[in-house]
Amino acid sequence: MSFLSLFNLLRYHKTALSLAVILMIAESVISLAIPYFIGQFSTSILDEQNVFGWSITQICLAWIVLIILQAGLRFESTFRTNIVGAEVLNDLSCRLYDHVQMLPMAYFSNRKKGEILSLISNDANVLSYFLSGVLTGLVPAALLVLGAIFMMAQINLSIALIIIVTVPVFLVAIKIVGRTIRPISEQVIKHQAGAIAIATENFGSMQLVKAFNRQGIESKKFRQNANQVLNLRARLLRIQALISPLIQMIISIGIVFIVVVSALHYQAGELSIPDLITLLMYGLVFAKPMSSFAGLYSQLQQARGSSTRILDVFNVSPESDDKARFDLKCQQGFIQFNDVSFAYKSAEPVLSNVNVTFESGSTNVIIGQNGAGKTSLIHLLMRFMEPNSGTILIDEQNIADCSLVSLRKSIGLVSQDIALCDGNILDNIAYGLPQASEAEIVEAAQLAGADNFISGLKEGYYTQVGENGVLLSGGQRQRISLARALLINPQILLFDERTSFADVAGKHEFTHLLAHSLKEKTIIIVTHDQQLCDVADKIYKIESGVLGTRAHA
Repeated sequence: MSFLSLFNLLRYHKTALSLAVILMIAESVISLAIPYFIGQFSTSILDEQNVFGWSITQICLAWIVLIILQAGLRFESTFRTNIVGAEVLNDLSCRLYDHVQMLPMAYFSNRKKGEILSLISNDANVLSYFLSGVLTGLVPAALLVLGAIFMMAQINLSIALIIIVTVPVFLVAIKIVGRTIRPISEQVIKHQAGAIAIATENFGSMQLVKAFNRQGIESKKFRQNANQVLNLRARLLRIQALISPLIQMIISIGIVFIVVVSALHYQAGELSIPDLITLLMYGLVFAKPMSSFAGLYSQLQQARGSSTRILDVFNVSPESDDKARFDLKCQQGFIQFNDVSFAYKSAEPVLSNVNVTFESGSTNVIIGQNGAGKTSLIHLLMRFMEPNSGTILIDEQNIADCSLVSLRKSIGLVSQDIALCDGNILDNIAYGLPQASEAEIVEAAQLAGADNFISGLKEGYYTQVGENGVLLSGGQRQRISLARALLINPQILLFDERTSFADVAGKHEFTHLLAHSLKEKTIIIVTHDQQLCDVADKIYKIESGVLGTRAHA
């Protein structure tokens, strides 16, 4: 995908854009007609000629009608262009959001959330404005420039030639001054994304910030980034501020030449006062779009900077089911890892030649230190990542060949990173099965041991949990996470660093849950807590990427 390919976003709005451009062209035609009427009015006053057979009053009325019509056309074209811009922004933001959701987990592990949010907010806004607002104005602006030159040539060719000569000078000046805009714009966008990333990270872990008295340090970090943005903006604004007076200077010098040449022609009797007035009016009409062309180069560089970041995302291949040959049929939950190895890019192997079988209906505990590869094993089973070599089978079916949807419907994940939505408990439990009835949700909560504390809340299952469950305790969040996993009734359950049942009563409750309610399911628990080993049918130890069987304690 390239910068030009982003123009395809406009094809969905071509009818509305075409109408807006037609209205702009109509306004441009009127803008070219007004100086002509001013010249004819001057002729009627100064030379006492009856132009068009109209009286001075009729010419004035026609002039006023044109002004009113011009204002109406400008309103309508501006409104329609802005609406299209809003629609393009909405379309681009949704496309970005959809694409980002489909990217592999490796993409998110290498980027800050704030950077991704900046794409959807700032970069999408810059690009959509350029595509809809800036580009659509090029046709009428070009029409004004060419029309003004043509009308001036009808009055005096030499003066029109002076205007034409100034255009290359104008374009060269823009190119020289504007070539530094793009890299600075990219730096501004990058540091703005950094500011959002810092704020997102800190606001999401405010308890941690306060617990370690990091407010001052984090404020300093944010301020340093903000100052970098300020310095870059100052450089950018200096260049942008230079463009306007530079262009104005070139245009003004051109007008001086026009006035001098016009005066010489007038003295020679080759121009009348009405012609002179008309020429000057067309000079002003010519100056307006040329000034907008000066801003165009700056806006183009900013749009290209934003498009680079957006295209970097679109060019990342999403998770795909294109090669899926079947939907997984998971009835037993029999899992096999055959010579599975995995390593992150440019890193030491995380897992090396893993060969292991998890029997149907068994409870398996994998112990190991942090960073030993326990979570990577689970992520490979969920296909959040793909192994570098080897195969993973569920009920004798290679998960590399099945659809992602069917695979993840067969597995319930209770992660150490518990993510809850900003809504009520009912919605959070039903997250993976929105069509579930309230009775089914309550049953899943009872099975997960969450119903007792939920029933004790004032609003019960309709209690708001806050952003990421901030209004609940860690144990409550994990029980809701377990209920959410149980609601989809998977044959396989994965517990990543389970901590909610760490006390004696909780451990007994969890053991009872495994022995009775979940006894038919295949369960894998990864942990560094060896006290959990007595709930297992089989215990594995992972060390330096190598998985081995350990005798039951």
